[in-house]
Amino acid sequence: MTVSDFNLRTALRERWGAALLAASIPLTLPWEALSALAVVVAAACAGVLLWRERSHWPKSDLRELLLISLCLLAPSALSAVDAVQPQTSWVWVAAAIRFPLLAAAIILIARRPKDATVMALAIALPIGLWLVDALVQAASGWSLGGHADADRLSGIFGSDDLKLGPVMAVFSPLLLVTVLQSRWRLLLAFVALAAVILLAGARAGWIGLAVAVAALAAYRWGQRPGRLLANSLIGLLLMLALALVGYHGSERFAERVDRTAAALQGDAVSVDHALAGRLPIFATAWRISLAHPINGIGVRGFRHAYPDYAAADDPWVNPQTHTGAAHPHHLWLEVSAEQGLVGIIGLIGAHLLLIRRWLRASPTARKQALGPAVALLVLMFPFNTHPALYSSFWSAVWWWLIGLFLAFSSSAQGRHELSPASSG
Repeated sequence: MTVSDFNLRTALRERWGAALLAASIPLTLPWEALSALAVVVAAACAGVLLWRERSHWPKSDLRELLLISLCLLAPSALSAVDAVQPQTSWVWVAAAIRFPLLAAAIILIARRPKDATVMALAIALPIGLWLVDALVQAASGWSLGGHADADRLSGIFGSDDLKLGPVMAVFSPLLLVTVLQSRWRLLLAFVALAAVILLAGARAGWIGLAVAVAALAAYRWGQRPGRLLANSLIGLLLMLALALVGYHGSERFAERVDRTAAALQGDAVSVDHALAGRLPIFATAWRISLAHPINGIGVRGFRHAYPDYAAADDPWVNPQTHTGAAHPHHLWLEVSAEQGLVGIIGLIGAHLLLIRRWLRASPTARKQALGPAVALLVLMFPFNTHPALYSSFWSAVWWWLIGLFLAFSSSAQGRHELSPASSG
């Protein structure tokens, strides 16, 4: 189902609630309180819908969501049993129910292909707005989030919260899929995204954008190797051109590139410099994992356990508060340290369920679910540094994407069981 297949104005009028609910996460993410409220409202909507339409549930989708939820949340509960900070871990576990309910709300409101199409367009609007805002900041120094800090784009998130690059990288597939069939719109969107993500200065964002573009290119032109190669070369040349402009026009960007290149020297000091001093964090996370191999130290307990396993000269230890780095900066290390082998098995299980869903989907379903699928790939890509995925911010994004993926791949195939009211 494409935009041209139906009257957009009518669809938005009839499905404005679904569009607003789906877009509420990217729309409110820059403001912590609003984002938390959006998740709670979505969870409440899921509860109401689950009760009102209990005889018409999309059972297969909710069953799959339940399995994914068990894979991701059961290890968190087990980790809290003997956690280093039991209160912190148990509070997180108790509050985490809102995230599967957020995903359930997305599934329950995407009943038909038209629903998913309207939702996809609604989601792209705030992402496009944050992109334009960042471009304005690149040109003028100002955005809705305030003034840029030392040549590094911060966009709507502000100079005290430099997550623009990773966020836009994760969201980039959701914007690019809306213009995937139009060469010039796709090119324009790609150049805008690349410029913003490169100037945002986060290397995790650079890698994320590369993963997103590679995955979308493989999907779009995978059956035509010549076209795939040609477009890949064009994309690579554009990225290099933008990088050269950024390197000579932004001291901060040049510094990030030079720091990254230091890793090529191969010695530990250079690699640690390239990783912004994170090698001690990785080493400490690994020691914690070895010391607590079964169920870890408890979700959200990393900073509290850190000093007990850190080296004597670890720069991340705060002797006044007896805490360390907030999180391991890598998803698999975060899970292994805080949830142990049980968490690793659960995370692998959740991945396998999502992969199975993709492999079993029809071509139409894959096309509809392409954006969320690639966004999940970017977020979970193992050869990258990661944000704290068990923070409220990134947990909301993670579960929102899971809900979108399950909903879009199902609604495209018409598998949802419709209630009499919704079938008219």
